[in-house]
Amino acid sequence: MTNVKGISPEAAVGKVDRRQPATPPTPEESKREKSGVESIPKDEIHVDKERRDEARLVDNARLLLDELPEVRSDKVELAKRRLEAGYYDRPEVLGKTAGKILDSESQEKAIPIKVEDDAGRKTTSGNLREGERAEQIRRRLGSGYYEQAEILDETARRILKKNT
Repeated sequence: MTNVKGISPEAAVGKVDRRQPATPPTPEESKREKSGVESIPKDEIHVDKERRDEARLVDNARLLLDELPEVRSDKVELAKRRLEAGYYDRPEVLGKTAGKILDSESQEKAIPIKVEDDAGRKTTSGNLREGERAEQIRRRLGSGYYEQAEILDETARRILKKNT
């Protein structure tokens, strides 16, 4: 090997440096370094109108459900047992129930319901005056009208509604 003046064999072979030369930081990196906090990109959610409407409906349904009166299963079971045992078929119970129905209708302006009068004609209960209604109930009590299954069911429903 030939010696070149000023260059020794040791100087010709330099140390290997594995470090990369420093590159200037980007503006974003500079901001992060200055603030000391690394910014994280924010997640975004896009919900279409249909899904928002469905969510609103579900929320409204929950609010309505909270407003409903609590159904007392013990009262419902008692009424069912009484129906099966014939408790509501007794004349004194029928008379008392009819009186309560009349009282509630006269106090809160009864919701007219479609009924058959004693002659079998379709009529609306709200069309009868109080005296006529009382007379109709008396006739029906005597004729066994209130012993029909559907009438007993409706009477029980009204009693339960009034007691809850």
